[in-house]
Amino acid sequence: MSTNGTVSTAQSVGRQVRAVLAEQGRAQAELAPVLSMTTAALSRRLLGQVAFRVDEIARVAEYLQVPVARLFFVPQQHVADRSHPHPREAESADEEGHPAASRGAA
Repeated sequence: MSTNGTVSTAQSVGRQVRAVLAEQGRAQAELAPVLSMTTAALSRRLLGQVAFRVDEIARVAEYLQVPVARLFFVPQQHVADRSHPHPREAESADEEGHPAASRGAA
C-alpha cells in the first residue's frame, strides 16, 4: 500500500499480473526472461515497488495471452458477490435488502 493506505496503480497491476500467473500455473521465473529482466527486478514490479513500463505491460499481456485491460481490472467474475452484503450493511437493511437510508424516501 502507499503511505496514505491506498493501493497504487503499480501495486494493482502487479497484483493482477500475479493473479493471472497463478491462474495459469506459471512462475515468475518464466516471465522474467520474456521481459529481459532478472526475477528480482520482476518481483519488484509484481509487488508494486516499481511500476511496469507500458511496453512491459504489452509484453506481459501477449505472453499470458490476455487483453492488456485484464492487467488493470479484475474480471467481473472475480468481483465479490454483492448479493451478500457486508454484515453491517445487512443489519441496517430492511426485509427487501434496501439500505436503511433509502427507507421511507418515497
